[in-house]
Amino acid sequence: MLSWANAIGSIEITEEINGVSRVIHTANTASGNIIVIGRQTVTPKYFIRELRPGGEVKQMNAIFGYSTPFIQTPKSIFINNHEILNAQDFSLLRVLNQLAAQMTANNPTDPIDGTTLFARMWDAQNPVSQSAGTGIANCSGSLNNFAVECRPEEGIQATQAANYIAGYIPIALANRFDLRDKETFQDCGEYRIVFGRPSGGRNFISLDAVLPNPLPGNAAGCYPLQEFFRSLSSSNNAGVAQFLNIFYFKGIPDFGIRAPIDYRNFAQGSGQIRTNQFLGSSTWNLKEYKTAVENGKNTLQVVSVKNNPNSLFFQDGNADSRAIAFKNDFVNNLQTLTGDVNQFSLKIVSDTHNLPQSHASGAIAESDYSSPVNFVPGGIFSTTINTKLIQLGSTLTPLQITKRATAMSCAGCHNPSAFGLNNANALGTGVSWPNSHGFNHISEYLLNGEYPLSPALINQFLPARKIDLENYLQTKGVGVQPVNLPKRSG
Repeated sequence: MLSWANAIGSIEITEEINGVSRVIHTANTASGNIIVIGRQTVTPKYFIRELRPGGEVKQMNAIFGYSTPFIQTPKSIFINNHEILNAQDFSLLRVLNQLAAQMTANNPTDPIDGTTLFARMWDAQNPVSQSAGTGIANCSGSLNNFAVECRPEEGIQATQAANYIAGYIPIALANRFDLRDKETFQDCGEYRIVFGRPSGGRNFISLDAVLPNPLPGNAAGCYPLQEFFRSLSSSNNAGVAQFLNIFYFKGIPDFGIRAPIDYRNFAQGSGQIRTNQFLGSSTWNLKEYKTAVENGKNTLQVVSVKNNPNSLFFQDGNADSRAIAFKNDFVNNLQTLTGDVNQFSLKIVSDTHNLPQSHASGAIAESDYSSPVNFVPGGIFSTTINTKLIQLGSTLTPLQITKRATAMSCAGCHNPSAFGLNNANALGTGVSWPNSHGFNHISEYLLNGEYPLSPALINQFLPARKIDLENYLQTKGVGVQPVNLPKRSG
């Protein structure tokens, strides 16, 4: 970032490459700053010049670009540092206030603020008998043609929204570029902000914004954004906080990059808001929301949890038309589950196959695809899977395939031990799914200035994301096989 202060005249930001200059920004403010995205193949210079009255030109600052694409620290991928997260206002109230203002502008007949949006979000999980009266549809016990658990334990937050919203703190910011669409290059992945409650009952909210590619269909369109994240690795904590504050709430408009905190990034066909719920209950339950207008009201609407199919569809005797369609889709897309632990994914073709929740404790059978009550090794579906695996030249067994599918569910990823995913060779090729951090992959309880990460993140996922990002930066994604986590996993 280039900054200036105490200017008398107008400011001109100039980029010089190989002796050729171009003006990239002008301003008439006495002080200010601009995020500058460096170039990879050459070493540019950036100048701040003050154009004073009378024609005097004063060079105020100069900075040299960089030529290495390599990441020096994890700050380009994941932020869990308390100092950074508290140096700027990343509060849940600010986030929801911005979303509410945007939704009001889109649907002005229902003006709302962030506290109202928060109340409606949680009232959607209350049964009708315990409605907080926010005017949105309450939990009916059914969603996406599946049974859904109403959760008044969390729904109580709708009646005391201002108090509850203040109890959430930001515990992580994440660059999930690895989740980009690598087939059509329509987006640049997810940019997350995660909130937890360190007291008063455990509950988590993750806003997973999917950012459109400024150059749809062109892998290089995401390059300025990833160059911005790369630059964070060499910035101090105050600088990182300032840069991310601008990015999350304003984006990088000079490069057509939308801010993550934009209601369009959480609408149907884009990202999502996910909750990990354990507020006054004995079971972990994960749910998903989308920004929506419901009966004329701006709200966050409970929807199906993506990539979380019903485990009953794995049963041989299930004659439901959805189960039959699911089995066909599962086998036809089986190759996505056969890669190594950093690459395999579960492809769900139809949202009609997704559950409205993902249980990580308690009623976990609905997310346990390899459970004996759902899947019979050597049975009809198992034999079909095995035939396909032989065609693909894979040495995996049908049971290992179903365990991989379970790992892709929210519940399986967050609580792998409950599903036997940590067992030796559970996923085949001698590997098992790495451990979470007591259900979570990041804890809300501060330790030594950071919110602790799971062994899975530290040892497996973050190193893979780093390699993936470096590979992309080297060639802007052209001809590079990404090393990534599963696309759109739980």
